[in-house]
Amino acid sequence: MPLGDLEGRHVRLWPAARLAPGPSPPVLGRCTRARPAPACDHPSIDPHAITTLEQLREIYPEPAERAIRKELDRLDDHCRDFVARCPFVLLASANARGECDVSPRGGPAGFARVLDDHRLVIPDATGNRRLDSLQNILENPRVGLLFLIPGLGETLRVNGRVQLTRDSALLEGTATGGRAAKLALIVTVDQAYLHCAKCILRAHLWDTETWEAEDQLPPRPRSSATTSGSATSLRRRRRSPTATRTGSEQRPATAPHEGQAPPVCSAFIPTVSALI
Repeated sequence: MPLGDLEGRHVRLWPAARLAPGPSPPVLGRCTRARPAPACDHPSIDPHAITTLEQLREIYPEPAERAIRKELDRLDDHCRDFVARCPFVLLASANARGECDVSPRGGPAGFARVLDDHRLVIPDATGNRRLDSLQNILENPRVGLLFLIPGLGETLRVNGRVQLTRDSALLEGTATGGRAAKLALIVTVDQAYLHCAKCILRAHLWDTETWEAEDQLPPRPRSSATTSGSATSLRRRRRSPTATRTGSEQRPATAPHEGQAPPVCSAFIPTVSALI
């Protein structure tokens, strides 16, 4: 291709080792298709673009003091109780190039466990084996976590650093809701705080009256590796309101001790009652 034809194109340059004759092996588990250059690599031509903190603060004033004071550098009693009751967490990560990924993680309530005031562990349940998050962590251990409890408006945000481990003693007894975990993520907490319920309330996320009818759910793409057709609906699996948990389904006990703050769920459910 003449050099002039390259003008305006994004050319991916490979390390010299990749230019050797023969096919290059793909990065293990990583989608190897070339990605377009990030938009931030190009100067903005939008006259309304926000590019400085000063411009941003012209729109949004400084946060209230209580929004600053709620940030912790550890997991307090409320955070511990929240994690013990939580069946779902979103894991945000980025590789060394800054390419981001958000991965959902779920299991029985309490599948993520608090080890101490500064550490928690999340078992890695077997999934599609792309390893997007895990490869990111090997390059850049900084992650963000968002814990959600169905029916509760508040969420728990945790930022920190991750170490991957295959310690059998640590993995023993971890619950994934499926196959036993082969490794786990140990998160050392840098920041932890409860996020208010405004976004959940605005979305009516837990209000079943606003949910789409089952036949109106978006169809699964035909290119999906799983069976094509309607999207997976879990509504038929919903537990009867009168059903009780038994055996391994029992949630961990979180009754407060004398002088201890009340469990976060019972403390905040009145806030969410307007939603449901």
